[in-house]
Amino acid sequence: MAATSRGTETPTALPVGSLQIAQRITRSYFFLPVSLVALVVVVLGAVQVAAFAASVDLLYLIALFASTALVTDFRLPVGRLSSLPSVSTSVALLATASLGDQFFIAVGVWVLGFFCGALFNSRNLVISVYATGVASLGALVWSLVMCVAGPVGWQTIVFAVAASAAYMLVILLVEFARQGGRWAHDGAFGISEVSPRRLLGILAFISGLTLAVIFTSQAVYAVLLLTDETHRGAGVLVIAAAIIFGLSRVRQLRGLQRRITGLTDAALALPWSHDDLEQTLAARAKIAVNADSVTVRSSPPPGQSEIGYPVQLSQDADSYVVATRELSGIPFDREDAQVLEALAHLATEAARVTQDMADLTARANSDSLTGLPNYNAFRQALALANENRPYSGAIAVLFIDLDSFKQLNDRHGHHVGDQMLVTVAERLKANTRSHDIVARIGGDEFVIILTSLKSLAEAKALAERVTEKASEPFTVTDPATTPADPTDNPFVTAHADPAAKEAPAAQPAPPTVAPPQTIELRPLLSVGLAYSAHRETDAASLVVDADRSMLAVKRSRRHGGPGSDSTINISPHRSARINDIVADAIDNENLTVAFQPIVNLVENRIWAFEALVRYTDPELGVISPGALVERAKSLGRMDALTRQVMAKAVAGARAIQLIEPSIATIAVNLEVGQIVDAHVGAFAKDLAKRHPALSLCLELNERSLRHVTDELRAQAQSLRELGIIIALDDYGSENSSVGSLVRIPMDILKLDRSLIDDLGDNRQREVVKALQGFSDALDYLTIVEGIESAETAAILRRVGVRNAQGFYYGMPASYQDVITRLHKFGTAAVVS
Repeated sequence: MAATSRGTETPTALPVGSLQIAQRITRSYFFLPVSLVALVVVVLGAVQVAAFAASVDLLYLIALFASTALVTDFRLPVGRLSSLPSVSTSVALLATASLGDQFFIAVGVWVLGFFCGALFNSRNLVISVYATGVASLGALVWSLVMCVAGPVGWQTIVFAVAASAAYMLVILLVEFARQGGRWAHDGAFGISEVSPRRLLGILAFISGLTLAVIFTSQAVYAVLLLTDETHRGAGVLVIAAAIIFGLSRVRQLRGLQRRITGLTDAALALPWSHDDLEQTLAARAKIAVNADSVTVRSSPPPGQSEIGYPVQLSQDADSYVVATRELSGIPFDREDAQVLEALAHLATEAARVTQDMADLTARANSDSLTGLPNYNAFRQALALANENRPYSGAIAVLFIDLDSFKQLNDRHGHHVGDQMLVTVAERLKANTRSHDIVARIGGDEFVIILTSLKSLAEAKALAERVTEKASEPFTVTDPATTPADPTDNPFVTAHADPAAKEAPAAQPAPPTVAPPQTIELRPLLSVGLAYSAHRETDAASLVVDADRSMLAVKRSRRHGGPGSDSTINISPHRSARINDIVADAIDNENLTVAFQPIVNLVENRIWAFEALVRYTDPELGVISPGALVERAKSLGRMDALTRQVMAKAVAGARAIQLIEPSIATIAVNLEVGQIVDAHVGAFAKDLAKRHPALSLCLELNERSLRHVTDELRAQAQSLRELGIIIALDDYGSENSSVGSLVRIPMDILKLDRSLIDDLGDNRQREVVKALQGFSDALDYLTIVEGIESAETAAILRRVGVRNAQGFYYGMPASYQDVITRLHKFGTAAVVS
């Protein structure tokens, strides 16, 4: 439609229905006059049809009616406010009409087609009648201008532009008057929200379409397709209508795709945006409704260039999601408002579900009586406290038990026992630091994690303070009718209520309830303390040690120990002992090295060994290599460990070479940051210079290659120039990256065992084959790790793999076992 209901249909703040829009239009002074104009045009057209019945081209009129109705909805907005009119481009179809003696026939049929199209699109009679009336005025002015254009020529361009401008001017003037000139920001008087750029664009589009219809009708179409001029106009109408309709559908489909994509993305993203739900909603809504900006605020949208809907992102605050268009020049339509409403509902539901999940998680991880974390939450907190502390940051666990708690429950009931637990919990929480964790893990058992400690003395002082404060007496009211005997329970001292009065002796004693008792309770705590000076391999062992220490206190009480005072027992935890053992093993060069063969599949022989660190403590037994490395890192001795392994590996390789000169390569593992001279780079260079007959291979773990600098690349190249081999180890493990293959100069690519765990799958075989081809192209040597069977070795040979390593060819063995094997079997890859 010309002065379309689009402006009045679209909400400016919260949505307005079609009924309210129709009421606004009918209350205006413009509804009746413009409606009469449309009616008069149709009547005059009918009169002319009767007068020229013999010469009327019925096929053309039917085509004009259908084409106009079809393209009525293709409208272009003139400004940035949704209340501003949008202009229909269908007036250009009148360029096919003969506007001479049958002027009103063509215009009347166009008006009827426009009305039917507007009614179909708006589903509202009042809106359709008003829009048709305004369009009729514009069409009459357009037709009058085109009537004086004369024959087709250069002047036709001028008249087409003039007619289109007059058509737009009539529509804008009528709408400006009807709306009281409120075309400025926030509904003020003025035209600041009208976009000159959009006006020029609409004028150019209607003028261009008019000229295209005229020239096509007069020239191209008549020459190429039809010689019968009677049906030429109908044919051009069909083509023009098809083009306009196609443009309209393309625009609608793009808008629909944008909205569906926005809603789909929001539906996927909002339920998982627990911490930034507001930002996610704003970002998704901005895309879905093509807004200049989207905000979530406490007030509804006042501006006419905004739409908004209520949204509840938290339980205690109602807000609005507000979309704004101030720069794009296209007002919001009804579909935009519906999309924003859907997004608001999605965000509200996501917030509700998130809150429900948070509540469920809190209930699952907290004690319902005291509100403290429960055992599950305590275990998680202990693991985090252990993993996230620096090496010098100590922690301690206090295991606290309430003595004689069962007697208290049996004597005074569980309600008194509950008061005891709540009071102790509050005191423990109040007397620990903000970063400490207090939890209730059993009926009468509590634990405290003391963090950021500097010494055992500090942990003991904190434990003593907490124990002292928690053991202070307090009183509760016991509604039991029988006074308690304070000698029956170490918690209790009973006092008669001073407000209680005895019944007069002269009167018979009525059956009354005994007065309530005020009971003084004094918690008696048994506390075990386990202190950890360094990061633990298994933090749960701290709880075991603290529990054992607490049980020692309870046993002491039963055997004549302190019975009336809360007591702390300190456990010497073994974590510090392990750290000392690892540190001593490194410092005293007590680490050992195990050797695993690397074989050539083509020649079926050993050509290298990989050296792997090992250590067995006389007291604790075997300490796993992973634990050794992690402890060495936390102790700041990783470089020392690596240098010791390299030295012992090279010494063993020299002895192996004396037996089998063909085995001249020894590989050791390290991280890429260690290759610089300040760490182990200089040591490796010195080894290479002192043992030129040996090839030292440095295997760099792929995970350590994520942050490679130019300095590290240059160092790797300098090592290679000295004859040191650089290998990329464990490629293909979790989170592997193709970029790792080119991040640093290297000679060997070692494929992780995860790439061959199911070689029955053709995809795995093709991946290995491709990586072997890649290595061949770059002149890398490829070694596949994790070979554990003859079948796996056979498959790898078939796909072109030439080097391998794994248990099938030999478990990591001591130097003596390797020497024995070489003496017995030589370099044979497989031995029985």
